[in-house]
Amino acid sequence: MWKCEFAKQLGNVSNNLHVISAFSIVAPILVGAIYFKSLSFALRILFVYVAVTGIFELITGIMFAYGVNNMVLFHTYFYIEFLAISAIFFFSYDSVFWRGIVGVFLVSFLAFSLIDYFYFDAWDPFKANERYAEGLMVIIMCAGYYISLLRRPIHRYLERQPMFWLTSGWLIYFAGTLYLFLFSKELLEMDSFHFWQIHAILNIGLNVIYVVSFVMGRRL
Repeated sequence: MWKCEFAKQLGNVSNNLHVISAFSIVAPILVGAIYFKSLSFALRILFVYVAVTGIFELITGIMFAYGVNNMVLFHTYFYIEFLAISAIFFFSYDSVFWRGIVGVFLVSFLAFSLIDYFYFDAWDPFKANERYAEGLMVIIMCAGYYISLLRRPIHRYLERQPMFWLTSGWLIYFAGTLYLFLFSKELLEMDSFHFWQIHAILNIGLNVIYVVSFVMGRRL
């Protein structure tokens, strides 16, 4: 009996985390809107991306509530996600080499997506291979930003730099979800609440980082 009750409590925690994760996007949208005029071009791209994320969260949440399959929107969203992150890094790098890497990654990701769709994951609703490839590329771009900081230490206080916060947030999120994306098929088949719990916690943390990035990026 106690096992059933414990399982029910775990389920409630998972559901609550999912709801908090979905609604946590509201915070960076509000803060970004307040400081939008004083943000750099890269952070304005971030705001547009965050706003689009909020719209997708709302639409997919409504579709889920009515039992409508929302995987098409999910796949569309992560293409937007990769494009937005790549654009932000492109306009933040001061290195021609790393800007070139971003361009190579964009072309490679689109080519890999087409190959994956036609030859490997055509029937996979989660597109795990593409999510994993996206995670690896974003982690490399994060590493590129850190390398640029080491080679040109122009910032005295890194904790005041919005891109430092943003890069750290993406590194934690994508490194933390890389394992989940790699084994997403197995985890989804098991209906493991741990998958959604970990992802929800990381997503909440990332939205907090977005808020900090907007606050640090405002020009007073």
